[in-house]
Amino acid sequence: GGGGGGGDDQVPDRSHIAGMPELIDTLTVATDGACSGTPGPTGWAYVTEVGAWKAGSLASSTNQVGELLALYHAVADHHHVRHLTIQSDSAYAIGTFAEWMDAHARRGWRTADGKPTSNQKVIARLRQARDDRRDAGQPDVVLVKVKGHAPKGTHPLNEAADERAVWVKKTYAFDGVKTIVSGGPGDVAPPRPAKAKTTPAAFTPRTMQVLRAALGDYLAATNRDLAAAPGQGEPTEHDLCCDYHRGLFDAGARTRRRAERRRADILAALDEIGALSDADQPAGAHGAR
Repeated sequence: GGGGGGGDDQVPDRSHIAGMPELIDTLTVATDGACSGTPGPTGWAYVTEVGAWKAGSLASSTNQVGELLALYHAVADHHHVRHLTIQSDSAYAIGTFAEWMDAHARRGWRTADGKPTSNQKVIARLRQARDDRRDAGQPDVVLVKVKGHAPKGTHPLNEAADERAVWVKKTYAFDGVKTIVSGGPGDVAPPRPAKAKTTPAAFTPRTMQVLRAALGDYLAATNRDLAAAPGQGEPTEHDLCCDYHRGLFDAGARTRRRAERRRADILAALDEIGALSDADQPAGAHGAR
């Protein structure tokens, strides 16, 4: 875990503090982070062995920050647990908590070679959460390294944390939303919140006109691509005469199929815009067709 300094003193009686969670002797929690790109949309999560979970999103961060935030919240939210075990698949997060963060702080948040400490703000919060446990007379957290993306069922808590970290990243971070959500036992797959639908009335006649014109230009370009693309119909004897010509025919056929799918999508969009203009626009909105 995080080294000495925890002590085995009697846990202070804090039952008189309103809202304080009931003291628990032992609990295991798993943490995980998820990120798309570096930096990119980021999620973090922890899940306890009794099914409670917490997850958060950042519009743009790194996987390291996601792993550190998951660990921070797992520590900070469980000061009422005397013997807290945290599973993580991040060697970086475990190493930071167990070995490096105190050294960084002593050097004025510098690395051994004098460079500024990466993720200093998150690490400082993590260190404070560790110290708060010690101040409360709790033993240090025990950290357990587990293998990330192990065969299904190997580390169920880690899998659950990964599921929620990915979920919150896709649900919120991809939309540029920074948030924290939580749930309890039984919330195996948190529902994706419904996105607000744009009502037809939000489209002005001018917007509809611009959309139709843009799609019309796109359709004309696609039709030109189709006219120029080889690979139409069955291959001729010339197309099959050698691997080179057969490859040209197959590549042209693939290009044609993509253009045909694109053309179908454009026509469907034009039909939908026409339906909105005819049926769903406010009265008087049809004049700009």
